[in-house]
Amino acid sequence: MADETTDVGHFEQLSILRLFLTVFMMYLILMGKDWHSVLSVCFDGASTMAGKIGGVQTKCKEQNSDIKYIHCYAHCLNLALVDSVCDKSKNSKRNKLVFNFFGTIQFTYNFIESSAMRHAILEKISKDLGIKLLTLKSCSITRWACRAEAVKSVLNNYEVLLLAIEEICESSSVPEMCAKRMGLKYQLKSFDFIFGLYLLNPILNIILKTSSLLQSPNMDLVLAVNSVESLKQNLMAMRNSDEEFINIYQQSVELYNKNRVPVPEVINRKVSTHELISGINSRFNQEIVQLVQAVAKILESEIKLLKYLPATDGKPDTNTNNESIHAWLDYMKINNYIKSFIGFFTVLKLFSVIPVTSCSSERVFSKLKIVKNKLRSTMQQDRLNSLSLMFTESELTSSEVKTELNSERYDDTLGGQSE
Repeated sequence: MADETTDVGHFEQLSILRLFLTVFMMYLILMGKDWHSVLSVCFDGASTMAGKIGGVQTKCKEQNSDIKYIHCYAHCLNLALVDSVCDKSKNSKRNKLVFNFFGTIQFTYNFIESSAMRHAILEKISKDLGIKLLTLKSCSITRWACRAEAVKSVLNNYEVLLLAIEEICESSSVPEMCAKRMGLKYQLKSFDFIFGLYLLNPILNIILKTSSLLQSPNMDLVLAVNSVESLKQNLMAMRNSDEEFINIYQQSVELYNKNRVPVPEVINRKVSTHELISGINSRFNQEIVQLVQAVAKILESEIKLLKYLPATDGKPDTNTNNESIHAWLDYMKINNYIKSFIGFFTVLKLFSVIPVTSCSSERVFSKLKIVKNKLRSTMQQDRLNSLSLMFTESELTSSEVKTELNSERYDDTLGGQSE
């Protein structure tokens, strides 16, 4: 698994890269393994990693042609979301409503959170109205599933946001700020935006659950394929349900009528969900999916057979998640069932090590963000004062450190002489 990112200091940070391929080969040799023992590789779809000409996938298959490449399922889901809104290859917008909707969500975040004064006004109004304020979230470019929280926060804070924007304009003496406020308020009160809130909130929540599940360290291929299939079925059910659409439309009208503006004519089109489902079908059409589905049926039948074995202590659940697979492996070893179910045991071993996503390497980047950004911005006042003083009086700090080091060396020298 491998991935890279740029930190807040604009430095490239790597978690396993193509340059370390030779190191990985040396590591295999030290373990007494060779490339024929490698079952699969998993990383994102970047050309340097997944390229069929000079990518890491090709380099690995040169060593073992039977290696299966797995395009990270979490990245596949993200790409399907991106493609459903904007076709990057044609540089065109597939869905103008959703495209503009997320632009307004991001502009709202930038407008409020870029100023401590504007954020304070938002908190004051929410406190006066007795409405619990949800923290506004930025729309991540690379992780679309996190936009569920951004949409949820705007939907929850909608009335507070409108009042806060009005007060910000009244208290501001900058013409540019008033112009931005008028444009933002117009977009927030438009029917397209309100309809987008109620339309995308349930869709993104379903996607968020699947995305979080795919990023789980205990995820295995069988559960991943079933999760994606379940997501497709839920989206298709929403798309084909007139009752669901009517409910979303009525909620939008109720919120919209508070602004006393005529509701536009209804157009019965469901292009957005169709594009999303098509994107999921396309992105998750990997060579290993059919193999996984076939093996999953075999696993289910074998597990049903194992249920009827004589009762023994420690029999695992009949689930096919990663924890259950390891539990079944231990169970078969302890009770000497390996010879009786040699094929089943071999398949379990193989499936327990095949990766689903490259999110494990990306967790390093999450910790990187905490170390380089979050810890710095959430420190207590005493520590902030001390660090600021040390940085401001760097010459004095440097001389004090040198004096202390020299004192310690002198004490160590005296201690050595006394011995």
